[in-house]
Amino acid sequence: GLVPDVFTNFQSFAALSQAFEDLGVRAYKGQATGLMNAKPILDAALQIHAVEAAHAAKVRTLRGQKGWVVL
Repeated sequence: GLVPDVFTNFQSFAALSQAFEDLGVRAYKGQATGLMNAKPILDAALQIHAVEAAHAAKVRTLRGQKGWVVL
């Protein structure tokens, strides 16, 4: 794979974790407008989005970065 030491090197694991968590945040955020007419599904998606964002912030903190994305 692209990150062969992901299970033996914490820095690689954390970097890959950050990428996956950021992907989850962006995926749920990207679909929010498409779910505006399905309130129960939108509510669930926004709750999952919040958890993904908390995970992403925690991984960033573990990596010594700010807990949020600076654009």
